[in-house]
Amino acid sequence: MRAQILCLAALCSTLLLPSCEALTGKEIGRMTVNAVSTDDNIVMAETSVALSKNEEVALWSHMDMEYDGNVDLRWRVRLLRDSIIVQELEVDPTEKNITVGEMQSTFGGHTAWSFTGKNTNVTIPVDGTYTFLAILVASDPGALKLTTAELILKK
Repeated sequence: MRAQILCLAALCSTLLLPSCEALTGKEIGRMTVNAVSTDDNIVMAETSVALSKNEEVALWSHMDMEYDGNVDLRWRVRLLRDSIIVQELEVDPTEKNITVGEMQSTFGGHTAWSFTGKNTNVTIPVDGTYTFLAILVASDPGALKLTTAELILKK
């Protein structure tokens, strides 16, 4: 009986995978940062993608972190085309309108939190190859332990 349940669970999970991409979009780029930038140490990631005019690119955060007290996080993102800045934005990774696989626990002022969430969309102004640059900043870098910090591009 246990083997049948495991088999059924595996079958169900493989059936759900294609529909997940249909709901959340297809990944076109990923920037792994895994460290907070400070004035003394900038940790930047980048990816380049060919895009068409009026395409919507969704910015998703994949985070796994722990912190004490309250810590404000922000992605600082630059969008460039032909080395010219097209757009600059600041995104709070914890402000999400779609969330997948979220787990959060707080005990005695210590928070452990992991999630993947959609933060915002960017509309592409003209056809071209765009470079996305991202850094992660925090209000109290010393109170934060990052296991994973990734900015994911989907369309």
